[in-house]
Amino acid sequence: MDAKDCYEIGLAAYNEEDFYHSILWMEEANERYYLLEKEFREINKSDILNILSVSLYKQGNLKRALIIIDKLIELDPFYPNAANNSKLYEQELLANGVVEEDFRLNIPPLNNYRSLNDSYHHFVDRLAYEELCRGENEINITQISKLYCYYKMDRPFLRLAPIKVEIIRFEPLAVIFRNVVFDEEIEIMQNISLPKLFISPFGRNNSSKFRISKGATINARNHSIVLQIAKRLKLMTNLNMMSAEGLQVANYGIGGYVEPHFDFPTVYF
Repeated sequence: MDAKDCYEIGLAAYNEEDFYHSILWMEEANERYYLLEKEFREINKSDILNILSVSLYKQGNLKRALIIIDKLIELDPFYPNAANNSKLYEQELLANGVVEEDFRLNIPPLNNYRSLNDSYHHFVDRLAYEELCRGENEINITQISKLYCYYKMDRPFLRLAPIKVEIIRFEPLAVIFRNVVFDEEIEIMQNISLPKLFISPFGRNNSSKFRISKGATINARNHSIVLQIAKRLKLMTNLNMMSAEGLQVANYGIGGYVEPHFDFPTVYF
């Protein structure tokens, strides 16, 4: 991800008044800005600093917000509302008993409070989920030493075309099937799903903040390649595909996500 990607995610969070994430992403955008080639800088450094400053202010970090707005004014003295925001931060610091000489000194630790309405257990689950996404939930060396790869050849056809399987975790069991879908197949599925994309529902709701994405379901009637992949999935998993759903194609885009949740099957009797 480059600075532009980080900025767009931070902007999406800012527009949702999710200042916890807008601070994180705007700080990342600020750090990565100078890694962009000048001719490819599609974002403005001033915009990054402005949103970062306001987000810090909203989270109660007055001194940090003031320091960032100083940098913004130095970079662009006529940036809209920058001077007014600077005065606002200074007035609030004075109201909090901070003397002018100390406005930019003795900076307290960052306060980036995350407001969640979830229960404690849901909150803990969410943190674990996000750690996994960031690759921070590492497996210890003893567990790693037991992991292995193998060729799946338990069906006659697989004797001719074995499937590469990599076990990445035992508790719970998680595996990666390697090289089972080709670039040409992915392109075909993208092309046939593109006109079918619609806002992804969550449960019985047509739209929800739990999931921000667009999705489409494709099946063998749409293209023969879907049938081929379904047959391949049967060989990969040893599951019966007769009652399986169609293949789901999702586009999350910048700022899209899905909250951690349990899936419940629909059972017909």
